[in-house]
Amino acid sequence: MLSAGAGALHVSVDGEAAWPYRGVHSARWSFSADAGLGAEIELVRGLDIYP
Repeated sequence: MLSAGAGALHVSVDGEAAWPYRGVHSARWSFSADAGLGAEIELVRGLDIYP
């Protein structure tokens, strides 16, 4: 069995502060990718185990 996946995540934060401090805005993008190789064992029809 082979698997593959990819995705992106955007996170942003807006901060407010009272004087004499100042608020901050920050934003970041993150990307993730994954690939896998595995085995499948069929115990009975419709019930599988993925070790």
